[in-house]
Amino acid sequence: MEYQRFVERFVVINFSMIVVIFSISYFLLGICKENYSDNEIVQDYKNILYGSALDDGALLKLDIVEKEKPKVVALGSSRVMQFRAEFFNDRDFYTLGGIGASVDEVVFAWDIIRESYIPDVIIIGIDPWWLNPNFKQENRWTNLYTNQYGKYINIYKNKKIMKQILNTDDIKEIDPLSGLKNIGLDAAVNGNGYRLSDGSRQYGKIIQDKEDNDTRFKSTYERMDKGAVGDRFVWCDSISNQELNKLKNLLAQIQQSGAQIVVFLPPFPHEVYNYMDNSIHFHDYLHAYMDETKRMCSDLDIPWYNFTDLATTGGSDDETIDGFHGSDVAYARITYLLGKNNILTNYVDNDKLEYAINHPIDNFQVIPASK
Repeated sequence: MEYQRFVERFVVINFSMIVVIFSISYFLLGICKENYSDNEIVQDYKNILYGSALDDGALLKLDIVEKEKPKVVALGSSRVMQFRAEFFNDRDFYTLGGIGASVDEVVFAWDIIRESYIPDVIIIGIDPWWLNPNFKQENRWTNLYTNQYGKYINIYKNKKIMKQILNTDDIKEIDPLSGLKNIGLDAAVNGNGYRLSDGSRQYGKIIQDKEDNDTRFKSTYERMDKGAVGDRFVWCDSISNQELNKLKNLLAQIQQSGAQIVVFLPPFPHEVYNYMDNSIHFHDYLHAYMDETKRMCSDLDIPWYNFTDLATTGGSDDETIDGFHGSDVAYARITYLLGKNNILTNYVDNDKLEYAINHPIDNFQVIPASK
């Protein structure tokens, strides 16, 4: 009997502790705008700026694309996130930027998309590190279904959240730049996150702080100087033929599905490009990346555009987010140039783009954040 009472007390005490912890967690998640399920977010995606401190959230975009089936889709890393639906006719576009940080991840995303539908056109931005044999990017998306309960524990491990709990005045319900509903602490405090209406990313803090180029490029230069293993800027002098062949097979599969492809190499600021071009650590690899992707696309008869040096678009380094991300203005220029290709002519409104490029809001925003 005593043993039975001990077990009963043990169960009751532990269950009570779990209830208390989860109750506190739910309260804290609510304060930080982190207490939304994926289903709730997808249901209201057109009105949301999503910038979580606990979850990248990029996979939400796949659910939205499956639901909306846009005619034009962009695939790649965070370096294709500045395309905007407003650049395209009838806003019939979505960027899956952020999902494809490696060839394996782009393959994964394509396998999901083709189960639902085949887009008319896929714009693919190929990053240098996709083909770097010294950079190993594991496929982060092997499990589509995020554990919704994990954040109840992870919240206590997150220093940003614990710090912000002490200063809730900075947490905003509505983003002042876009007028969108904030979900996630980064969105609610900094205005950073995905505009889920078109998948693009708003860099609210950078837009508002307006730091100079030296400050924005500093972190990129530091990473290049270190060339650390595991970093995107790990030093290398030749590309991986294995990853190149994997990428070529993917492009061939997309072609066979009936979708048309346009490939581009995303931009670095002119200053950063010159640094890489003159570096013993990057020069050979940079040119191998450009030459081999061009040859691959030529073999497959796929349009290939080299915007590695932002200056080739007519843009300036002021139109960049940091040392390897262009701003909305830079990507308006890129879209304008891609739109001259026969594949995209009927999908891109170049007259509207030309006007927007010549009359931007600032160096970071070519159209209002609310669009």
